Amino acid sequence: MTLSDWFHQETVDIIKFFQSTANFPPVTPIPNSPLMNDGESATYDIQPGKQYLFRILNMGSFPSFFLNFQDHEMTIIGIDGVRTQPTTATTLYVGAAQRYEVIITGKQNATSNAAILAMFDTSMFEAPYNGSTTVLGELKYGDNRGPPPPYQGLPASIMPPIDDLTIKPYDKEPLLGPVTRQLRLDFNFAIINGIPRAIINNVTYIPQIVPTLYTALSVPQQYKLDPRVYGVNSNSYPVAYGDVVEIVLNNLTPAGHPFHLHGHQFQVVARSGPNAFINGATYDASQADPLPMRRDVAGVQPGGFVVFRFKADNPGVQLFHCHIEWHVEAGLTATILEATDRLGDLQIPDDHKAGCIAGGMPFSGNAAGNTQNPLDLTGANTQVPQTNTGALWTGKSGKFRARKVRGAGSLL
Repeated sequence: MTLSDWFHQETVDIIKFFQSTANFPPVTPIPNSPLMNDGESATYDIQPGKQYLFRILNMGSFPSFFLNFQDHEMTIIGIDGVRTQPTTATTLYVGAAQRYEVIITGKQNATSNAAILAMFDTSMFEAPYNGSTTVLGELKYGDNRGPPPPYQGLPASIMPPIDDLTIKPYDKEPLLGPVTRQLRLDFNFAIINGIPRAIINNVTYIPQIVPTLYTALSVPQQYKLDPRVYGVNSNSYPVAYGDVVEIVLNNLTPAGHPFHLHGHQFQVVARSGPNAFINGATYDASQADPLPMRRDVAGVQPGGFVVFRFKADNPGVQLFHCHIEWHVEAGLTATILEATDRLGDLQIPDDHKAGCIAGGMPFSGNAAGNTQNPLDLTGANTQVPQTNTGALWTGKSGKFRARKVRGAGSLL
């Protein structure tokens, strides 16, 4: 089952406005309506007493969803690809890119079919919303059953959703520690050159002339973990192989955000309520759950904090970013240089090189394409593009050209 948001404009046109001086005061693009399975409804035929596995994915660009199977409990058995201890829930809170695997059991004495309700979390919207907030599917026992009864008293009647921190991994992986590398990342929004941008530790992410992974593969060994060669706006943080990495993420914005780390399923060690970000430089984990929840997309409350841990055992360039697509476009991304000194003899595939050549993109050297002096970043991308079409931007001396590139890897 897919949940998504529908915008009546093309993405390129939305981004042109969103990343422009005209978007002031800044507003994240708001969808026109929710969808279920890319449509206005979805019907699932079920039988009494049988169990059904639903794999649920929020593949939308922006809002989170509340999801409820009317008068049916869910048994959660997986989140973001992590098998979990069976956990009962009545309502899920599904952020962008989050996935759940749940089992629904057909009722033996059902007198009516049951609705499936997916509802936008409109508290995430920064402007008044007059569109549809809900989409209804159906668990259909058969034509001899009556229609699903209407929901009453929404959203209160389906609240609260399950707190995902209470969902434990099936393998019972204990809390990682001791921490050998802590990253404190504070994020917010700012106006840069008149354009609304997102910042992590006061840096807005801008793709570089040479993709970060290709820089890691081509610079001399002694520079592979040196964040300078990747460019200031790659927002890079090196971690050594075997480090137990703790990310303390502070949300300085008035809205919630789903954050995703490439290459790992992280432990969610702690999460605050709203308006409780950490002022100090460290986090005291003495009260942390010894068996933390694990997934790869987790939310942070408005003005709050969340703490993640993972072991650096997957060498590569891993993005850490908000999974609201418009915020990725605005630069809400950091780059984890995970043991990039251990990439060994990994080679760029020939078809990747051919694609770079066809697009006029260099694939060796530092962030600026300098193959002679890794610390000479003259010409690296540092300026926010003034005309943004949502593509990958490359160019020298702050001049940008749009590249039509598909896939999450394009941001590397």
